[in-house]
Amino acid sequence: MKHFGKSIFLFILSNCALVFANDLDLIFDTGSVAETVITVNKEDWDTLCQNYKGKEQVKAQIEFHKKICTSKNGENNSVSVDFNLQNIGIRFRGNTSRKIPISKETGKPYQRHFAIDFTEFQNQNNQMLPENLKGFDLKCFKGDGNFCREILSYNFLRECGVWTAPRAGYTHLTLKIQDGNTSKIFDYGIYSMIEEVNTSFLIDRTKNNQFESSKGNLFKCFWPAKLNLEKGKLKGSVGVEENSYTLKNHKKEIQTATTDLESFVTVLETNDYNSFQKLTDTDLLLRTLAAEIIVGNWDNYWINGNNFYIYFDKCKKNPGQKFYLIPFDLDNTLGSSWANNDPSNSSPECWFNNNLAKMLLSKPYNVKKLHKYLLEFSGPKSLCSRENAAEKILQYQKMIEPYINTQDIDFENESYTINHFEDIVHPGSRYQEIKLLSGDSKTNFFEAKRESILNFINSQDSKIINIKK
Repeated sequence: MKHFGKSIFLFILSNCALVFANDLDLIFDTGSVAETVITVNKEDWDTLCQNYKGKEQVKAQIEFHKKICTSKNGENNSVSVDFNLQNIGIRFRGNTSRKIPISKETGKPYQRHFAIDFTEFQNQNNQMLPENLKGFDLKCFKGDGNFCREILSYNFLRECGVWTAPRAGYTHLTLKIQDGNTSKIFDYGIYSMIEEVNTSFLIDRTKNNQFESSKGNLFKCFWPAKLNLEKGKLKGSVGVEENSYTLKNHKKEIQTATTDLESFVTVLETNDYNSFQKLTDTDLLLRTLAAEIIVGNWDNYWINGNNFYIYFDKCKKNPGQKFYLIPFDLDNTLGSSWANNDPSNSSPECWFNNNLAKMLLSKPYNVKKLHKYLLEFSGPKSLCSRENAAEKILQYQKMIEPYINTQDIDFENESYTINHFEDIVHPGSRYQEIKLLSGDSKTNFFEAKRESILNFINSQDSKIINIKK
């Protein structure tokens, strides 16, 4: 037990013969629901609600508890994770979902997404903080009647060997608004808890010998971040605040970071595969492409030039930098889509119209490997087979059912927050017929996706990918 003043970070192992390699795997484990209690001073809460579209954080306290039960060789084991942190930062997050957080009619709060930052108001090297975790995102299940899409998608990517994908699990969220000696307690219901892509993310994967260094440049990318040039210049703005390519660290080195980004895009534009191969992990990129095709993620780099991170790892063994694509924001998956192409029934070729895919698939051996991963990751042993996905979703729903219909929250049509299970896609999606737990070969997402992959691989034109610019 580590006890540092008012902050506690505690692991309790009972009859435990099981060794966990990474503490973060416990925190984000999907086998149980964490309890997260956030306490905010009323004055700070009022300020936050008035400025809900801003990025300024207010001070808060977080209490976190999670118990994971496991079984190995017939022996039951349990692991608990607890921490209590003062002076964390909290703010609302999101894009189109960032709406007024309190009902004018009832005075009750609406479910909204939150960003939690453990280090906003204290030293990042504070030993009271959980190792390799400086915060996380809390997201409500907006428009997801199955309460699973983002969590299932992130965990599927990680199951496919995409270790750059953030971890994701469930938490029950309680918010306490402190006003002097009294407090109002609001049960916010069930939330997804998602690992943030930040310096801690880089450090964790460096300690796990995945990145060589945590000192490289990290970009957060939004539309139109297609990694392409327009009239000889990078298309999309580059900067340190609200850009298509926003540098999240080393902000004083923006000029050097921009040059490195432009140099990599030039390699893509000139079809320099030898340089591309040295600068990337092609197998990881192929795994990422295959997995994102299978979950039907359209609001990403491959289709929309949106919602991803880029990390340029500073390599020690081979001097230079290595490019990594980090998937991010996977809530528009598993059939929920505003895209023109149905993400369940469309051919995988819809994900190929970009510089990365064109470079990767310019080599027949990469095409062959992509086919292998598409078949394997959508096959009968995969988490995204119809049978296995349904089993996992029903497990999730049984686990979270006590938390979805809280009386403290106003559920609203405008933001599509929901308080019951229903096998539907987001009400704003173009493809309302898509189901996860029911449907036929065209309307069940997993069955339709498998069929579209088989049709693509069996087709003659899939053997050679057209890479014309």
